[in-house]
Amino acid sequence: TLTRRVFATPAEAERGLSLPALASFGALPLARDAAPVPEVADLVALLLDARVNRRRPCLVQFVSAGGDDGGDVLARAVAMEYARRNNTDTLLIDLRTDGAAHLAALGSEPREVEERVPGNVLVFSTAVPNLWVSFDAAHSHLTDPMATQEQTLNLLAQLRQAFDAVVVIGPQADESYPMRRLTSLMDLNLIVVRGERTIGSRARALRDWVLGAGGTLLGFVYTGQRRVLPPILSRML
Repeated sequence: TLTRRVFATPAEAERGLSLPALASFGALPLARDAAPVPEVADLVALLLDARVNRRRPCLVQFVSAGGDDGGDVLARAVAMEYARRNNTDTLLIDLRTDGAAHLAALGSEPREVEERVPGNVLVFSTAVPNLWVSFDAAHSHLTDPMATQEQTLNLLAQLRQAFDAVVVIGPQADESYPMRRLTSLMDLNLIVVRGERTIGSRARALRDWVLGAGGTLLGFVYTGQRRVLPPILSRML
């Protein structure tokens, strides 16, 4: 324990990051027809109850401290849960990849368009009712260093008007100004911590990066949870 650089349990991550653990997950649904996960439903209920400046958050970003932390699968599961609730129009934006893998997992694929509006986000519907996925969103005003803050704000305002919830998969800690600006403009940011894999110092640096950018940080979600001790020892403790 003294020499380990990673968090083995959510409680360790809470102490190491001085942040609340909002949810912890083992296995997550991979496809559109997977059964809902109770922990995902609880997390979405928490996000729906949260208020920022007396307003329900619409733009929620998952940020990663590096490595295969399952944040992309988690964000997709959260977007699916949003869409299942009361016909909530939901958009999933992936800024790490072009989003094609999400579209494939959700029964869709990108299609040719006659004309794409420069700077805007291109979205496609999926087999999940009320759920859309962006394609190639990294090439938009969200992350374009040539875009002004006004252009970014106008695009986010359009997304707010078109969707009840927008779930963003942010790239791994990025020092670029556009990502710092976007992080500050999100309603909520959540750090993804992978059990026994995410290095504690990197997670703390990411926490400080989000707060330094002026972003609202609600807490962290813990993925890859497993039993560290045998059940008999857990009961003794």
